[in-house]
Amino acid sequence: MQLSKRAFLAGGWTFGGHIASQCLRFGSNLLMTRLLAPEVFGVMALALTFVFALTMASDLGFQQVATSSHRGADADFLGVIWTLEMIRGAGIFVIGLLISAGLPLAASRGWLGSDSTYAHPDLPLALALISLSALIGSTSSVKLITKARELVVGRLILLDLGSQLAGLVCMIAWAMVSPGVMALAVGTIVAATSKSILSHVAIPGERTPVRWDSATFREILAFGRWVFLSSTLGFLVLSLDKVILGAQLD
Repeated sequence: MQLSKRAFLAGGWTFGGHIASQCLRFGSNLLMTRLLAPEVFGVMALALTFVFALTMASDLGFQQVATSSHRGADADFLGVIWTLEMIRGAGIFVIGLLISAGLPLAASRGWLGSDSTYAHPDLPLALALISLSALIGSTSSVKLITKARELVVGRLILLDLGSQLAGLVCMIAWAMVSPGVMALAVGTIVAATSKSILSHVAIPGERTPVRWDSATFREILAFGRWVFLSSTLGFLVLSLDKVILGAQLD
């Protein structure tokens, strides 16, 4: 298929997938607001902000570097990217656990306002579970990158929607039985797990093994440092308000 046709088809899939994803999210929000107390969403928003900060602060643009590099289809090159992605996921998980363990300690010593969201007893658990979902997400197959590079995105869109739907079903079912922050956190974990599994079994292509090469790492780092700067600034623009409001609001 010609490049122009592939690009047009990929754009159509992306647009349609975005609309479908927003409809799923909108419908689930309408239902979840009937099942959960408002404070649950505040706690989850702050936990997601912590993990989002760690994600953006460690972003080296693996998708972008694979798309732009002439070695973007090379198995060894992609193996290094996958290795770095899993190391990144493990780092986010460990730091998330450390922060979740430190929040109760900080609250007990009076470093956090007793009526702020940071001192909420459910925040450490929510943060730990969301950090776990980041670790699980990092194990997704690198075939997601290769298919996006080839503009073969139809199956990727369906995979995203399927994993999102699985998470939503689990979230709603859990909230109906036990309304609380665990419902939102478990739904996030199920969505990440579903996407990781489907990326390995539902996307055609050869399995990419774990690889390490210092020269490839330096190439990725040389490109990724600009993505890192952009992502860090993007976090400050998009989410710094949540960090501040979490300390100011109950």
